[in-house]
Amino acid sequence: MKSLLGSVAAAAFFMLPAAARAESFEGETVDVHLEGDADAQLEVRTPDGWVPVCAAPCDRAVRLDARYRIGGSGVRPSSAFSLHASDGARVVLHADTASSTGFTGGIVMLSAGTLAAAFGGLVLLSAASGLGSRHDRESAPLTGGLLLGGGLATAGGGLWLTLANASTSVTQGPRRIDERPAPARGMEPPAGMSLQVPLLHYTF
Repeated sequence: MKSLLGSVAAAAFFMLPAAARAESFEGETVDVHLEGDADAQLEVRTPDGWVPVCAAPCDRAVRLDARYRIGGSGVRPSSAFSLHASDGARVVLHADTASSTGFTGGIVMLSAGTLAAAFGGLVLLSAASGLGSRHDRESAPLTGGLLLGGGLATAGGGLWLTLANASTSVTQGPRRIDERPAPARGMEPPAGMSLQVPLLHYTF
């Protein structure tokens, strides 16, 4: 019961406006901007487990000394990480989520493909050894080849899915990539004025 109440209280806390939460923090805080896949969700570790903070895209003021991860519905969570920033700084988190469904499907495909390839190999081996009837030996190369080739292709696709969805990755930086510094004072072109570069004309 205490665990449930603690989780509810933590979730309610992170639903407060950023300014209100920042005032409630005891210690250093940072402003976090989360961007990336729509299913990405920033989560914070509490004594009662992982609690959602916000879903991408979002901006939140959070504790600097806490541990975080990227998770969400149907998402394989990332490893826990700390925020690399100073008190009052702004951190941009970019999440590249991995699918739990894709990971599970990859495992199934890898297992089924491996079994099919192994069975196809046995069929080819038995035909080469002269086992079975004449009809079986004549059809074995085609049957075994299809099983072996299809099994290897399926296993390869499953391995790719498994590796591609092994874990959610997250990168963090001090600012958004598309942010550019403002031009120096006095260097802005006048309104309505276009900058043109004259073309050089040579006569030989």
